[in-house]
Amino acid sequence: MNEKSWLDTATAKIRFRPDRRAVRRELEAHLEDLREHTGLTEQAALEAMGDPGRIAEELGRIHRPWLGYLWRASQIALAGTAVFCCLLAILAEAVYQPLGRLAGGLESLLAPVPFTEAAEEQEVSSGMAVETGGYTIRAERAVLRRDEDGPWTLAVDLRIGLGWRREPLILQNAWSGARSSAGACGQRTAAYSASWLFWQKACIAVEVPEDAEWAELDFGWGERRRTLRIDLTEEAET
Repeated sequence: MNEKSWLDTATAKIRFRPDRRAVRRELEAHLEDLREHTGLTEQAALEAMGDPGRIAEELGRIHRPWLGYLWRASQIALAGTAVFCCLLAILAEAVYQPLGRLAGGLESLLAPVPFTEAAEEQEVSSGMAVETGGYTIRAERAVLRRDEDGPWTLAVDLRIGLGWRREPLILQNAWSGARSSAGACGQRTAAYSASWLFWQKACIAVEVPEDAEWAELDFGWGERRRTLRIDLTEEAET
């Protein structure tokens, strides 16, 4: 499978065409960064990106057509406000900030990323944020947990600021690595919870060694790579 076929398959289930084009451009950029900074061949880079069929299923769930039409309607509303206000700077202050507060108020109505019950768990200090590729990624909550004698898993609630761009971050492609003070981290997973206007919710989980004092989560590739560091020894304030 070549790059064009992979991109066609990965975006096939996004029915709103502007979304499809935007996501395709983002995937192309991820592929270019991956090949440039790792030296992988086209086929190896496509395999590293993942199964395009599974990505298509996830993108189809995230990019609902009605959300696109809602966004178009909001664009028209913003344009009307711009004419009314006459100045772009006034528009940024008068529209973006109220909408941001609206999103913050609605956040309380959405359930957080669910954590499954575990035999042992401890909430650790979080709150750090990084910016990469136009997104702001903040660790809102971090929990160490394990079942019986299984490995310790660090589960992190993320709030991702989208700024003026509407496309949710494809976390599986943006999350580029994980490590700890005690060595390499084990299996890792990522999941979405919800998205609204200028932000989205997500959760990531990674297995960490039992004696690790901190874990670092990398987002982005090459010059865009940024690191979230989670202190595993400092309990969160309650």
